[in-house]
Amino acid sequence: MKVFGESRTRLVHVADGWVARNYEQLKLTESDEMKEDRIYLEETAAKLRAQCLTVSMHLVLSDPQ
Repeated sequence: MKVFGESRTRLVHVADGWVARNYEQLKLTESDEMKEDRIYLEETAAKLRAQCLTVSMHLVLSDPQ
């Protein structure tokens, strides 16, 4: 794949389950759902990097309200 210029891709997922919403405040460990979300982001980023793309990823923990 030939890439022109310098583009970057950022993958962002907002985890909004109970653990994600209370993660910092209650000093919780990652839930299974959050772990699965992180693995999905890492796998997707790896596929894009294999196509010579510059990719960063971020799992955001938030209350959707």
